[in-house]
Amino acid sequence: MITISAKWPLKVLKYTAVLLLIISTCIVVARWVFKLPVVDHSTDLKPTSVLADTYLSQQFKPVNANHQGLTGIKVLSDGMDAFTIRMFLIKHAMQSIDAQYYIWHKDLTGLLLLSALKEAADRGVQVRLLLDDNGIDGLDEIIAELNQHPLIDIRLYNPFMIRGFKVINFTFDFFRLNRRMHNKALIVDGVAAVSGGRNIGDQYFGTGEHAQFVDLDILTVGQVIPSMLENFAVFFNSEVSIPAELILHPTPSGTQFYHLANALSPFVDSEQFASYTSDIKSSQFLLDILNGQFIDEWTKVTMISDDPRKTLGIHYEDELMVTRLNAILDSPETKIDVVSPYFVPGDGVEVFTNLQAKGVNVRILTNAFEATDVVPVHSGYAKYRQQLLAAEVQLFELKAHQINKDKGLGIVGSSASSLHAKTFAVDEQLTFIGSFNFDPRSTMLNTEMGVLIKSEKLANRIHQHFDDKLPNDAYTLSLNEANKIIWREKVSESTYLEHSNDPNSTWQQRAFIKLLGLLPIQSLL
Repeated sequence: MITISAKWPLKVLKYTAVLLLIISTCIVVARWVFKLPVVDHSTDLKPTSVLADTYLSQQFKPVNANHQGLTGIKVLSDGMDAFTIRMFLIKHAMQSIDAQYYIWHKDLTGLLLLSALKEAADRGVQVRLLLDDNGIDGLDEIIAELNQHPLIDIRLYNPFMIRGFKVINFTFDFFRLNRRMHNKALIVDGVAAVSGGRNIGDQYFGTGEHAQFVDLDILTVGQVIPSMLENFAVFFNSEVSIPAELILHPTPSGTQFYHLANALSPFVDSEQFASYTSDIKSSQFLLDILNGQFIDEWTKVTMISDDPRKTLGIHYEDELMVTRLNAILDSPETKIDVVSPYFVPGDGVEVFTNLQAKGVNVRILTNAFEATDVVPVHSGYAKYRQQLLAAEVQLFELKAHQINKDKGLGIVGSSASSLHAKTFAVDEQLTFIGSFNFDPRSTMLNTEMGVLIKSEKLANRIHQHFDDKLPNDAYTLSLNEANKIIWREKVSESTYLEHSNDPNSTWQQRAFIKLLGLLPIQSLL
């Protein structure tokens, strides 16, 4: 017979308390040992002053007096076009390049762009690069190497102090590191900017072996650029933007950018490089920009952005980007079409259902389960579907292997695609393009940015995509008589398939989605 001492609960509590004390002490010590360096802000970056005689300032000057005080725009829906315009701007820079990105991959397009930045610095251009440290895997040596160039200044946003195995940092500094800079912008010579949803990497630029992201950027010139320059300076000077030399080990002097050249060399000799560059050279888009056909429309554009203090958790409500967006979302009178790859509405359900109740036609496009690249986020979205459909909000879920080849606006794309564009259109008048997802992470954790564009032409292109393209390229969701969700898939002009569960999912995957939906993780999604 086994006997258990009456004192064992006290021993367990004692050992638990000791263990918690040890863990707490280790966390405190680790946070002190691996704390962020203190940055000297006496030489803070000032917004770029624009020179009137640069190549780009001449290319993008207003055509006539009617354009004064307006912003020129060109929507970049095709990945290859988005890469082409970035390379064009960098190669023609004469004064400055300011760039900030959430992810920068060590692949063909990522390395080509880094090489182009280095070449710009070689010819006298001041390059300032702000990279979120969570999305630059494998680039430490190249970044350290580039940062030693006298005209290249690289800073890492909210960096990880332990470099070899970054995930270790989360064990003692989770709440700081869980907040990231999700902004994406490239500003050249203080004249032209590309911003939107695209990170830097092959998946975003229409090349490589992996499934491609369907994304959306916008080229802007003119009135909105000064505010974008000022916003970049605010982020670059933030106390969580740390000079790379304070985080990374310097490369040996005299390496002549060995790490960058060595990483790029295999790609330059590849079939991918030959095919991709050939496609660019023969593209109509390149011909258009070489002929000076950059701008589709001159209109009113406003940049909106979070403040980097959001990363420190010390922001005010009116400083949040979502506050501005909520004011816009309360205003539709007839229709609003929303595109968000990571859609976890949370309290936003009430916003959309109230709009529908007021007679506003609300349509939302997000990724189907088969197309999503972040399953936990899909689980956060799935539990709101029934409530939204019951309020007559229209839901569409993009298929992973749809066959539309028309570039159109870029909301839907080619085969093996996953939605990554973030945009919405209101009342055939106003369009947002940026980095903001309708999820808790964009709302409260990550910094975001985007532009609001007053344009009937652009807003109607998005509305028209919902009208014409989505029935072919996305599942249409509805509720049946038993209040269960049905996914309708258009097979031909007169034939539809109906699915009673997430298409192309197994019961184990659906069970996992439901389990994740029960966990208290929504604020992290």
